[in-house]
Amino acid sequence: MQKLKNWIFNYQFILLIFALLAIAVSLQRYLPAHTFLGRFSYYNNFILFKSSLHHLIEAKDMYIAYENEGAWDLYKYSPTFAVLMFPYAFIPDLPGLILWNLTNVLLVYLAIKKLPYMNDRNKKIMLWFVLPELILCAQSVQSNAIIAALFVLTYTAFENKNVIAAAIFIGLATCIKPYAIIIAFIFLFYPYKFRFVIASLFTALALIALPLVLTSYSNLHQQYLSWFSMMSNDYSNSTGLSVMALVNDISRTPIDKNIVILIGTILTFSTAIFYKKYEDSNFRVLFVSLLMIWVVIFNHKSESPTFIIPVIGVALWFFSRKVTTLNFILLMLVLVFCQLSSSDIFPAFIRHEIFNKIHIKVIPCFLVWIVVLVKMWEEAISGRGGRVKLEA
Repeated sequence: MQKLKNWIFNYQFILLIFALLAIAVSLQRYLPAHTFLGRFSYYNNFILFKSSLHHLIEAKDMYIAYENEGAWDLYKYSPTFAVLMFPYAFIPDLPGLILWNLTNVLLVYLAIKKLPYMNDRNKKIMLWFVLPELILCAQSVQSNAIIAALFVLTYTAFENKNVIAAAIFIGLATCIKPYAIIIAFIFLFYPYKFRFVIASLFTALALIALPLVLTSYSNLHQQYLSWFSMMSNDYSNSTGLSVMALVNDISRTPIDKNIVILIGTILTFSTAIFYKKYEDSNFRVLFVSLLMIWVVIFNHKSESPTFIIPVIGVALWFFSRKVTTLNFILLMLVLVFCQLSSSDIFPAFIRHEIFNKIHIKVIPCFLVWIVVLVKMWEEAISGRGGRVKLEA
């Protein structure tokens, strides 16, 4: 048992497991002889990502359907993200897919390992805790794990007073998913604000112009116009896997999702009124956790693979706090009903006919969001904190 414990709490062993699982998932998505819907691959998103670079170089509209290329969805990311796919776009699908999933998985590993204040034991347990959701995310071959890692790396950079790195991480995340810019809000709680603003402006300009190394100005201008047009028409009536869907389930009648989003946003950012409290590192980590949960569960486009972001937010909250009975129960609810509810541990009938219909994946994250929000108000008003004694 001691030998097993030594393995479990060994960074190198955890890194090996993360890498092997990324490779195994990539093979799983690549090897099936049949295709999705008769003609699309099981790694559709990766084909979509790497094809976008070729479309940019060939001056084709990146934001229309190219079903003949094996991708059934539309590309919805920035032209800059297409350029960032360069390392994956000119190699065969299988090694490219493996490299892509390794990038996602290992970036999460690095982000958690680099967390400030938290002791190594908690970091290692945190890595094991997020692994089930990370595997599910890798199976979808999306970019959500990168977003989650960049959120955490941004927080770490600010804590280390490295505002240039923070600006770069925020810029990269925003190039992938525009809503990721919300993490920039935390700069208000750190010094060197002017330096951060200047670094952000230079980073933004550099990233926006980056595609010019591969295409003309006129083509890039048209691509941005096409992207903005698509994004402006993308605000549908869907509620996704979100709190809005839960509210509709409970009320039995459709409720304007904008009202729910507005309430969630006001409550999340209401903690900013305790500006002086953010001098406490404990309060800052709570807000980052709150933000990572809120940005997904109040997003009308959320789907199962995006939940790696709130799951890491939940883990950040739990493993930086004193363990209480309530916190532990909530953590187990997130593990079982958020992470494992999407896996084959539960029979397909239960997943499709029960869990999906009641949006079970959202509920535990929503409960943690409420608890974190209440705890921040409570600690701000009382002046007490609940942080466990951690390493510097």
